[in-house]
Amino acid sequence: MKTGVAQIAEQNRERTRLLIEYAQENGWKLVSPQNESQRGGSVMLSLPEHIDSTQIVGSLRAQQLYCDARGRILRLSPGFVTQQEDVEELCRALKTLLN
Repeated sequence: MKTGVAQIAEQNRERTRLLIEYAQENGWKLVSPQNESQRGGSVMLSLPEHIDSTQIVGSLRAQQLYCDARGRILRLSPGFVTQQEDVEELCRALKTLLN
């Protein structure tokens, strides 16, 4: 399989699309634009005030799931090596932590 910029960009769009679908299904507040032509390679969620973002990031890292937070904004950025199964695992973990 040939890998180029177009293939990497399409894979990233697929992964971010999946993250957005999970967020919508679970009622998580999206900060990122839903329109992929207006969105970069990350999906950002606004965490509720009662949830500590550092605890979420730490809990995910303990499961070898990596993300970042800026204040109450959780930043999810699936990279080229991120597989669909990884995104699904992250979403299951988030569902446990956030719901």
